[in-house]
Amino acid sequence: MNPVQAYVDTFNGAGGAIQSGSITFSFAITQEFEAWVPIRVITSGNVSCGAEIYTYRSCSGDSGPWETEGNFVGAFPLFVGTMRKDIHVETGQYLIEVMVGGGIANSYSAALDTAYVITAYE
Repeated sequence: MNPVQAYVDTFNGAGGAIQSGSITFSFAITQEFEAWVPIRVITSGNVSCGAEIYTYRSCSGDSGPWETEGNFVGAFPLFVGTMRKDIHVETGQYLIEVMVGGGIANSYSAALDTAYVITAYE
């Protein structure tokens, strides 16, 4: 069986921060089987560890309430520059949190790029 893919632009642009913290995006896949969501992170110097990615699933199938503990889905190595990592989600609605730690002088940004969704199997 071969998967049939469709590409879905995200409504979320990039977010940025100048200290340790997190950037949160929303993503919904309501009728297809699964999606691969690319997360792009850009860091400057002074970050103390690579970004971590957590997902929070909607408990009721709409815009909340959300799970109270995030599901760890991946981490970036410690780097300076731009890197991308794809995460896998199944049907549902999600908050996707990208967390970075570091000193006061750090800066980073994170973005959701165009996702690819499996719509059927042939």
